[in-house]
Amino acid sequence: MLIFPAILAGRQSTADALPDGTCAEKRCSQSGPPVRFPFQLRGKQPAGINCSYNPGYDLYCDESNRTILELPSSIKFLVTEIDYASQMMQVKPAEYCIAKQLRHLNLSTTPFQFFTSTGPSVFEDKFSLFNCSTKINREVIPGEIIHCLGTPGYTVFWIPLDTDLSGSDLRGCTKIFDTVTVPDVIFFEDSTMNLTWSLPECKNCKNRGGVCGREIKETNQIRCFRHSGRPMKIYYIVGKFCLYRHYY
Repeated sequence: MLIFPAILAGRQSTADALPDGTCAEKRCSQSGPPVRFPFQLRGKQPAGINCSYNPGYDLYCDESNRTILELPSSIKFLVTEIDYASQMMQVKPAEYCIAKQLRHLNLSTTPFQFFTSTGPSVFEDKFSLFNCSTKINREVIPGEIIHCLGTPGYTVFWIPLDTDLSGSDLRGCTKIFDTVTVPDVIFFEDSTMNLTWSLPECKNCKNRGGVCGREIKETNQIRCFRHSGRPMKIYYIVGKFCLYRHYY
């Protein structure tokens, strides 16, 4: 016999996501993205309270009141939008010339991965950076210039890693390093990219009109809350009979 869960959702208000408002939604500025679970906005929420899913989801406000995500490699992204329904955020480099830091970029140590129009980037879009003398014929280099990395007498190019260079005369060039998987737009100043996260899985909660959060005062577990702050109830039903209810 199958058991089907039925959600009895009451009237929703627009109060905080958690019971006492400790981890209520915060912003760095009026125009900044709303920050709530699984993220935590450092400096805007009480110290010693774990409002985020884990420290990898911590954001902070810089001196210009911009919302910043700082990766373990010290690469900083400006967060412009957060879509909690699709679990995706829109970011752009927070500092000038992010290309010089790409040697240290490694999203495998973070909860995030780049997301392109065709889906998550996994094995494609790796690049090689070459430092070339300005005396070399530009036409023989099958790549694009990274203007912010140029120095007097030299120009830096980025070239897709799988490019066939057998017919290119690169004697005036030196490979600097290969990148991990990144979207090619990362080489353009003020470019916008998407980062997605898979854990915790809160899409179903959002689609049911709830808000994911951590139950601070009791179990510290992750639950699906009504906007009123109370956990949503699931009644497990067999046929016409209600067996028991479960909070989650």
